[in-house]
Amino acid sequence: MFGALYKKLILVAATLAVPFAAHAADDALDRIKQTGKFVVGIKVDYRPFGYRNEKGEMLGLEHDLVADIASRLSTKLGKKIEVEKVVVTAQNRMQFLQQGRIDFMIATMNDTPERRKIIDIIDPNYYASGVNLLTRKSNNIKNWEDLKGKTVCTMQGAWYNKSLSEQYGFVPQAYAGVAEAAQATFDNRCVGFLDDDAHGGSLLLGTDWSGFEMPLQTQSEAPWGMAVAQGNPALKEFLTQVATDWHRKGTLVELEKKWGIKPTKWVQAMHAKAKAAN
Repeated sequence: MFGALYKKLILVAATLAVPFAAHAADDALDRIKQTGKFVVGIKVDYRPFGYRNEKGEMLGLEHDLVADIASRLSTKLGKKIEVEKVVVTAQNRMQFLQQGRIDFMIATMNDTPERRKIIDIIDPNYYASGVNLLTRKSNNIKNWEDLKGKTVCTMQGAWYNKSLSEQYGFVPQAYAGVAEAAQATFDNRCVGFLDDDAHGGSLLLGTDWSGFEMPLQTQSEAPWGMAVAQGNPALKEFLTQVATDWHRKGTLVELEKKWGIKPTKWVQAMHAKAKAAN
């Protein structure tokens, strides 16, 4: 009796699992074509890569890249693909991807081996930056060792917080977002803001930060990765082709010019490499 009942329960469970298994097997590219919508996780707290203007519109280098991806998707899928932007932060961007709340994420995320274990990061990477300190010129910080025992503002979730604080002996004071960490630095709640050199360099272009500098040798340069959830090979392959084409055409070189970013050696090297391989 119990054997027969057990077999029936197994059969019912297997039957119920079929639609879920089929859904899990669907590539995000198929869903994008069916819905006509590309759901993107992106940042608005990292000018000039992502921010809101006075009208509340989302702008920035990464937003330009998303617009290009959407245009290419429309061509590939033979229909107009609309972009739905979901604002993410360093704390939730990977979780949103894993939870299926977004199809794709481009959010100033460094590519690390640990992150590759839980999400699929697109090769080639699209950008790179290192870590530096945004500090007042009057603080007279000349090298990393000068930070020992001092409080340094950081962002929650930044991969370099632990390693650099242990290496140089400073006390990290983490904030939820870039704006909060930058404001704390501006208000002298810490000796400086541990920021990536690309973002910090863009802040220094503004008059509000005329009394600040990034005086240290940039540490830990790391590439940035776009990402999709694991199990989406078709979308991943499409994005690989897109990123490769960006480097071949010099798209990132031009976007650095557009957004007033000091030309980076990494972008230039990737452009030269892609052109040579073509």
